[in-house]
Amino acid sequence: MSDGFVEAGWAMVQAANYPAAEKYAKQALENDPNDVDALSLLVRASYLQYDFQRAIETNEQLLRLNPRDVQGHLNRAHIAMHRGHYDDSKAAIADFERTFPEQFELSQSLKAFWELQFGNINKSIKALRRLRADHPDDTVYQKYLGLAEYEARNPFKASESLGQVLGANANDDDILEALAFIRFRQFAFSEARFLADSARKITPEKTPLRWVDWGRWLVMIPPFFVGHIQQWISAKVAQMTGPVGGHIINAGWLIATIGGILKAAEMNQSLAGIDPWQSWLVLGFVFSTGWALAVHYAIGEEWNPDLVPRRDSGKKVKLDDY
Repeated sequence: MSDGFVEAGWAMVQAANYPAAEKYAKQALENDPNDVDALSLLVRASYLQYDFQRAIETNEQLLRLNPRDVQGHLNRAHIAMHRGHYDDSKAAIADFERTFPEQFELSQSLKAFWELQFGNINKSIKALRRLRADHPDDTVYQKYLGLAEYEARNPFKASESLGQVLGANANDDDILEALAFIRFRQFAFSEARFLADSARKITPEKTPLRWVDWGRWLVMIPPFFVGHIQQWISAKVAQMTGPVGGHIINAGWLIATIGGILKAAEMNQSLAGIDPWQSWLVLGFVFSTGWALAVHYAIGEEWNPDLVPRRDSGKKVKLDDY
């Protein structure tokens, strides 16, 4: 008997409190070392904390007890994806499809997560939207849909998805970090800093989100303030029309800036002959557009080499290869 430990542990997983989930799983296993539900919970808590070796060993114990355990076979795929292993994750998904041909929806969810990790982000978004429509109360699909939209440079659309699950996942640093950057893009600098600080309190070993501090002061400088407005417009267009619309607007900012430089040079017959006031105006446009593009495509991507999954070498595969 788990005495409610397993149920409490899964609630902690939903709330992204993985250490607490691990604690409950271990308490349940003290009562029954062969409790497959507790073992499955411990597997999830382990790989979500990057303890892959324990996750693998615990999952193999689970499958020895029940070779056709659906969650055990799902775990093999999820562990490989969290480790960043292309070939292993592809093989695990193929094995799951062969072993459980009747579990079509679970196969589709695996593929949606796989595409988010390694493949086509737009395919992942489409699949996750279908899964969320079928399971509107599933916060996991909602969370990863938001993160996929964030990766696809559709930040305000991602905000809608992530904001809906923040209450249930208040301890999830991925959600807090993504929302921090989105609020930063929306000029809500104080809220962005609060969300960023909250994310790093959960995982202090990750790289600090320094862009929140220096970025909000940089935006006070007029050219960068104009650039922040430019990126906000691009994000709003992406929200209304899709990520491609944001890319088109950004291309327009870049073309307009280059055109302005060339026009100023033409009016003064050479770049060297540009009047000082025109030079400052052109330089302001260069900085504003540069900031807009940097915010849209670069700033907010935080990577810690110690936590980035080690990916298999070799050609990057696609699920279309099946």
